[in-house]
Amino acid sequence: MATALTCLRLFGDLPANPTWEQVQAEYETVGRNLGARPIEHLINLPLGTDPELRAAMDMLSVLITPAYFTDFHFYCLLVCRMVNLSMQHGTSGATAHAYGRLGTLLGPAFHRYPEGYRFAQLACDLVEKHRFIAYEAKVHHAMGWVALWTQPIAKAIDSNRAAFRAASESGDLSYACLSMFQSLIGLLLRNDPLDAAWRESEKSLDFARKAKFRRAENFTVSQQRFIATMLGRTRTFSTCSDAQFDEATFEAQLTGRR
Repeated sequence: MATALTCLRLFGDLPANPTWEQVQAEYETVGRNLGARPIEHLINLPLGTDPELRAAMDMLSVLITPAYFTDFHFYCLLVCRMVNLSMQHGTSGATAHAYGRLGTLLGPAFHRYPEGYRFAQLACDLVEKHRFIAYEAKVHHAMGWVALWTQPIAKAIDSNRAAFRAASESGDLSYACLSMFQSLIGLLLRNDPLDAAWRESEKSLDFARKAKFRRAENFTVSQQRFIATMLGRTRTFSTCSDAQFDEATFEAQLTGRR
């Protein structure tokens, strides 16, 4: 994040630790830029032509995932800023990423879940229209996240599996790992048989370890231990530990920065 912010100073200022008031102001600018247009109308905006702005948007896009994991205020400001730049200066592949991520925060941060789904759908439609292949996994991943709030769970599972396929084909290991994990969550939420969820967890964990993505590995382990407990495979119902896994050791490495 520090490196990206240093680079972005070439294009303008972006506060590294914004207040919620700054986030709110950027969010309100999104509403003003959208005006009376339906969300779906944004698919008709022209492609951006300024090479410096496109470079800045690509850099902002790279920041999205680390921002989500480190500073939620910065994440919200970043996504809203990208959406505003897109509405003012034209569409790019990074625009689709921003619309999808706007969908993920409109519900939790601003209580607008239906609009969040519409922005996620817009992101998917934009990638399909302009063949922004590099962003295909990212927008399906966003849809898999957002769909859980307003659509049947099967929609979310299908979107995550589409994200995994696209990420695997493009070599996007982080989104491949995250999409596999979210597919596992979908199976649990849908109340699929736990044996099937366990098999999914094994595939997800193996992939995350091969990709060396520790956060995705920890996500998957935590859900896998829940499944093991529900299946009666742990020592007692009040612990995730068994002969191969020690709960206290696992928790000890989940420090404040993890």
